[in-house]
Amino acid sequence: MPTAVSPSTSTRPALNKIAIGTLIAAGLAAVLNNAYGALFTAFTGNSHALVGPVSITLASFIPMVLAGVAYFTLTRFAGQRANLIFVIGSLALTALSFGGALSGQLPDGSAPPAFFAALTLPMHIIAGGLAAFALPYFIQR
Repeated sequence: MPTAVSPSTSTRPALNKIAIGTLIAAGLAAVLNNAYGALFTAFTGNSHALVGPVSITLASFIPMVLAGVAYFTLTRFAGQRANLIFVIGSLALTALSFGGALSGQLPDGSAPPAFFAALTLPMHIIAGGLAAFALPYFIQR
């Protein structure tokens, strides 16, 4: 049984392992975020046109693919510190992503509804947490 990935150790996984691990983490993020979105809507009755299954899936999947590219690059150039740098960077970017969810303006310029942060912040946490910890785990197992 695989053990948890230590942020302080690193190997140079093959590109196919990185691709497969990234796809698993991205799929998991998309499934969990869509489940959260559906549960949030079911329990609160609140939804927003910008936050539907397609946008949730894309917003979960695309950043995870970029994280996989970053992980590949770090494992090639950062040596033994690649995992630590990746985890810290992923968590920092996750924290920065909260700015969009907490801002007082949607991409179309309108004000977000009162429930918007409660709908989107947990999705940022899910995707960011999976990028920081599950992506390296699935790549190295």
